[in-house]
Amino acid sequence: MKPYLLLLFFCSTASLYAQEEKQIDASKPTNFYSYLNNALEFISREKNGNLIGYRANITYSPSERHLILGEVPLQYNLQKGKVGFGDIRARYFYLPYKNYEKFFGAF
Repeated sequence: MKPYLLLLFFCSTASLYAQEEKQIDASKPTNFYSYLNNALEFISREKNGNLIGYRANITYSPSERHLILGEVPLQYNLQKGKVGFGDIRARYFYLPYKNYEKFFGAF
């Protein structure tokens, strides 16, 4: 399989939509959202060849207090002709307190 076809496949991913039961106020900084962020990148290197990459940042919020983030980079080395994954990251956030009626609304 050609690496460009693989890159095209990942670029054609659909957006991740969350079905929210109630409207979320976007002005509050601690509101969690579910989405998929796609990025194409080019890395210029003097040694070992230049890289073309695709980076998917997946953010999933199963509730108002939990947030799961994942980052999966896929890179292609133009000089060597090889495809591989970069550093895969996973993060979890928990919001223990949220009450915007008080001065310190969340932590």
